[in-house]
Amino acid sequence: MKVYTYFQQVDKFKLGQKPWHLVEYWVSHWKSKGWEPMVLTIEDAKKHPYFPEYFKWIKKVKTVNPFEYEAACFLRHLAMSVVGGGLMTDTDVFNLTLQPEDLPDIDRILFLGG
Repeated sequence: MKVYTYFQQVDKFKLGQKPWHLVEYWVSHWKSKGWEPMVLTIEDAKKHPYFPEYFKWIKKVKTVNPFEYEAACFLRHLAMSVVGGGLMTDTDVFNLTLQPEDLPDIDRILFLGG
């Protein structure tokens, strides 16, 4: 079963390649638990038919964070829509025991949390 994360490099944070190392670790970790990890990016979000309109709206959001960071928080949902949905986690979420058969087979959004 596939598991997704969304990644957007934010150069204004001046973290160099460290964020990519976390993504690579996320991929290897989920793969070691029997999942098929997939990293989505803005290129996936751009495939959504509402991307141009949505992106215009995002540009109007006022925030103290760098634009690339805030945009990623919104655009990841478009990217997930493009791939047809599924399980998505942040890149700092690691799987201790979750197996694909543990998830309910549903056709709606499901939020899992503590």
